[in-house]
Amino acid sequence: MSVVGSARTLGRVTDVPSVYDWIGGTAAVGRWLDVFYDHVERDELLAPVFGGVVTREHRDHVTTWWSGVMGGPATSRTNESNGP
Repeated sequence: MSVVGSARTLGRVTDVPSVYDWIGGTAAVGRWLDVFYDHVERDELLAPVFGGVVTREHRDHVTTWWSGVMGGPATSRTNESNGP
């Protein structure tokens, strides 16, 4: 478990799991985004933005970015100021 911080509880320091750890890691982030992008592909306003299909490459890129933002493995992509 990666730890992004500590909390004091009654004078003791306890480890606080990251959001990334708490939700189940990269696999959980990927499932969340797949559901989101599946809805985007069926939306009449948003689907055309992605040409009707959100590519696996885009889904993987955004999964990596969100995983890092939520406290998972740091990558060069999570350090980009412009986001996914």
